[in-house]
Amino acid sequence: MANNHEMVTVGNTVVRLTAGRYKDNKRAIITVEGSFRYWLDGQNPTTALGHLASDGQVIKLESKDEMTKFRAIRDQAADATIQVSYYNQHGEPQGW
Repeated sequence: MANNHEMVTVGNTVVRLTAGRYKDNKRAIITVEGSFRYWLDGQNPTTALGHLASDGQVIKLESKDEMTKFRAIRDQAADATIQVSYYNQHGEPQGW
């Protein structure tokens, strides 16, 4: 069961997940509304470089390191939104 969550707007400047929200959690599930580019290595993506996330896609982060290093920026004129649920368990979250 998720023990915290947040909604983040992905605009024309690079955004990160909120450290005060993921705290000591071990995993996160991100649902994408819109499209954007992202990296999981702490580097800043651009509108042309980075993994492309599309509307309806689910991104699974499997460590605190990935949550800490997640960076995203929109890839088109419109902002995107991500819905994030955080989990602090070693087993598989429901639907993982």
